[in-house]
Amino acid sequence: MYLEVTFVGQADGRLYLGRGRPVEYAVKMLRLPAGRMMDVMLERGCVTPAMLEAVAERLVAFHAVARIGGEADEGGLLSTIRANLDENFE
Repeated sequence: MYLEVTFVGQADGRLYLGRGRPVEYAVKMLRLPAGRMMDVMLERGCVTPAMLEAVAERLVAFHAVARIGGEADEGGLLSTIRANLDENFE
């Protein structure tokens, strides 16, 4: 589960999370219990239509308020992916 975006910073010749001069950005995440992952629950037959509706409702609500714009809109998705790929190899 995504918790926040943070940065990898450099100070005193060392790297730190969230401290120092930013040199890279990272997503801080929390690992969900493996037994509660959808693929595992599907294999066990534990997923109900109500669960799927709840997931769909959360996704709809998220996308209804998700911010878009900036670089992602300038040239489309493929252009953005290519720019990110090129930046990573630089």
